[in-house]
Amino acid sequence: MREQVELLEFIKGRGDSTFVLVTITETEGSTYRKKGSLKLVASDGTSAGLISGGCLEAEIVQRALDMECDNFSHMIDSTPDLDRMFGYSIGCQGKLHLNFKKLKGSELFFEKYLGPTQEQCLNVLVFGAGPDIVPLKELLDWVKWNVSFYTHSSDLFEERLNSNWDITKVDPFNLKLPVSCPERTAVLLMSHNYPSDLETLRYFLKYQIGYIGILGPSQKKEQMFKDLGNLYEIKMSNEITSNIHCPMGMKSLGRGESAIALSIISQLQSLFFGQKN
Repeated sequence: MREQVELLEFIKGRGDSTFVLVTITETEGSTYRKKGSLKLVASDGTSAGLISGGCLEAEIVQRALDMECDNFSHMIDSTPDLDRMFGYSIGCQGKLHLNFKKLKGSELFFEKYLGPTQEQCLNVLVFGAGPDIVPLKELLDWVKWNVSFYTHSSDLFEERLNSNWDITKVDPFNLKLPVSCPERTAVLLMSHNYPSDLETLRYFLKYQIGYIGILGPSQKKEQMFKDLGNLYEIKMSNEITSNIHCPMGMKSLGRGESAIALSIISQLQSLFFGQKN
């Protein structure tokens, strides 16, 4: 998602300018980027997006600038043994099949060449706004997922609103938050208020949310499951609980709010964007 935003920012305000859109159409062997990765090259030689880790970018830009037609394909091969000494001198041993296409900035916008696919989007709903969430917000801002914050606390709501957070004050006992794409949605329960987290969890159980994270020890999750059964007669089957993570985040990344934030981002990246094979 971050890459799409950067590419769109690159052409912003330059709708009449011509760009070269470079797309990886296929890969063989070990490559830094995979099929579908994009790079934009402007006529002045500036560019946005990475096709490699940086080692092939100069050649790709030059080929884009030297284009005499509007569309052509090219293959970069770093598999020969001699390449390590006399070729690109890159660590990856693979082949990149590239397509170069000249397009106006307006075409890139309106024909949605750069629009993220459903698989590239992630909606993150964070319920909580305490000081421990500040490092998490900084990381979420960086990855540029679709993020919204919610809190039941009037004081925290005013404080974060004054800091330009995208935040909404909610009543956890009367939530009305439709979810348009639940399988690409992550709900993070971080309010430090047990009744609030419990009611929020109950609300989202009616959706097939891709990820629900609960801040706290595993005992908190077990207690919440018991209370949902006793108070609301909700049976927490394996199907329902399979996407509920408590404690949330990847293990063994350290303690403290910054480490927890990094562990949460890492787990979401792995679950929603990691390779399936």
